[in-house]
Amino acid sequence: MSITKEQILNSVDKPELVYIEALNDEIPLRPLSKTELIQVEKIESKAYGIFETSETAHRKGMRQNKQINSEINTKGKVDLAKQSEASFKGKVAAIHLSINNDHVEAENWDKNEIERMPGKVFDEIFEKVQELSGIDVTEADVDSFPEDE
Repeated sequence: MSITKEQILNSVDKPELVYIEALNDEIPLRPLSKTELIQVEKIESKAYGIFETSETAHRKGMRQNKQINSEINTKGKVDLAKQSEASFKGKVAAIHLSINNDHVEAENWDKNEIERMPGKVFDEIFEKVQELSGIDVTEADVDSFPEDE
């Protein structure tokens, strides 16, 4: 028997107790839906604003028996403070969506309370939300990523 549409759609409404090593205990979390993941990405991407590039590269040579002289100008600007703040707000939003669920042991958290969590607890809960939501990036994944030769 195959899985039903209802089972797939209701999976984000099924919180489960997840062990958090930094707490030495379990808390109820639920996976995020694709729409919720996009909301989190929007929060994180607000820091990027408009990306302007400016770098100069000169190219000279022959192509199809014609002399080539070309110039490319690009310049990059990224506000790292805004980037860090937006990344943090995105993580807070992800935890907020996941931790506020209908599990019998769940408590209601506001975003200010989530921001006040100890760093180690915050980071581990966010990692668990990622895992539950299917966006787990492990060290093995990074190690297996092809490198330039």
